[in-house]
Amino acid sequence: MGGRESSLKDQAWCSNNNMNCRNWFTEVENVNTEAKRTSPMPKTELQQLLKDQKQMGKLNHNVQTTQQSTLPGTGNYKNDIFASDEQRLDFKSALKQQNRIDRLSMLVGKAPRLELKVLSSAFLEKGEVLYLNPLGLEENRSLRKVSDGFTYFGCKKAIRKTPKVINSQNQIKVYKKQSQIIDNNSNLKNTDNFSAQMGATGASLDEMNDSKNVSYDKEIVNDFVIPTKNEEEKEKHRGRQFQIYFDPDSFNYKIKDLGVGYGAFVKLTRPIVLRDNFLLNMGESYIVANLFKSQDDMIGIVGVNKVPMKLRLKIFSVVKADQPDVFSCQNEQQEIIIGRTPNCDIRIEDKLLSKAQATIRFDGDNWVLQDGFEGRESTNGTWLYLNEDCDIENGMVFKSNQTFFEATILQQDS
Repeated sequence: MGGRESSLKDQAWCSNNNMNCRNWFTEVENVNTEAKRTSPMPKTELQQLLKDQKQMGKLNHNVQTTQQSTLPGTGNYKNDIFASDEQRLDFKSALKQQNRIDRLSMLVGKAPRLELKVLSSAFLEKGEVLYLNPLGLEENRSLRKVSDGFTYFGCKKAIRKTPKVINSQNQIKVYKKQSQIIDNNSNLKNTDNFSAQMGATGASLDEMNDSKNVSYDKEIVNDFVIPTKNEEEKEKHRGRQFQIYFDPDSFNYKIKDLGVGYGAFVKLTRPIVLRDNFLLNMGESYIVANLFKSQDDMIGIVGVNKVPMKLRLKIFSVVKADQPDVFSCQNEQQEIIIGRTPNCDIRIEDKLLSKAQATIRFDGDNWVLQDGFEGRESTNGTWLYLNEDCDIENGMVFKSNQTFFEATILQQDS
C-alpha cells in the first residue's frame, strides 16, 4: 500500500527555527558583549552576566572543537551538546512533539471525543465503554499515565527491558540465562531455587555473583490491555498491537495496526477498491490480494500504464494454512463470488463463512470488493487489515484479539 494515508471520505474503510550551533552561540555572545559595554546594572548582576558569557564562550568552543574533531581522518569524537546530527535531530523531534502536544491540549473541549464500546469479547465485559479526547484515554484509565495524544492497545501492560548497564561478559551470559529461566519458570520465588536453576544451566559461581548487579526494568507501553488467557500467546504477542490518535489537521481520529499480535481489522460496510497486498479476513480464513501485469502486457506495449491490472488471490484457509490456494482473476470477468458452497467461483472450506460471503467485480480500471451478495450482508462480516492510518468514522466496527469495538464520534456542544 506504499505507506500512503487513506481517507474514509473517499473510500469505505480504505486503509490502503533552523538552529546552527556556531551562529546561535555567536549571536548570544554578541548580545552579552553589548550588555557588558552599556549596561547600567549593579555590579553583582554584571558579574553574573560576564560569568554566563564565559560559559557560553566555552560551550561555543566545545562545539567548534567537536565539529573539527569529527572531520574524516581525525579519529576523535566528543559527545558535547548538539555535537552531532543525531543530537540535533533528537532535539528537533522533541520540540516538534512538544508543539504537537500543546496544540492537542488546546483542542480538548473543542474537538470531538471518541467513544469505543465493547460489542463482544472473550475477555472484556460486553458494553464496557472507553472515552478518548485529543490527548488520549480519559478518566485516568491510561496505564502509561502519559498524555501524548496516542492511545496504545495490547495484551500486556508492560514489557521487560534489557538492563541499562551490563558491565561484563559474564553478566551478559547470566542475563540471557536468567531470561530463559524466567520465561520457563514464572513462579520462581527464592534464592535457593534460583541457584539450583543457574547451576542446571551451567553458570559458574562468578557468573551468579555478577548477576546480582543485573536488574530487570519494566516499561509500561500500553494504555489499555485486552487480556488473553493463554500465557504463551501473551508473551509471544507482547508489545503495542494497535494505536488510536487524533489528527489535528484532518480533525479526525485515526487507527493503525502496529504489526504485533493478532492484528486490527475493520468491518467493511461499503465497497472498496482493492490495492496490492491488501489482507482480508473472512471467518477463520485470510486472503491476500495482489495486483500485477503479465509479461504479455509488459512487452512491446506503448502506454503500458493503461493496461488494467490483473488480480491474484492467495487463500489461507483453516484446512490449508501452509498451502494456500491461488486464484487468478481475469479482467473480463464481471463478478466473482466467494463463499462456502460449491456454486461459488471461489469456494473456501470454512464453517464461519456465509454461503455467499463476498463479491469481487472489475469496474473500469479497478477491482472492487463488497461484503455479501445481491444486497445481503454476510453473517460474520468481511474484514480489512489496518496496516495504514485509517480515519475512524461514526459507527465503524473493528476487532482485535477476539474483541469487537464500535466507534461513536461525540461532537462537542457549541
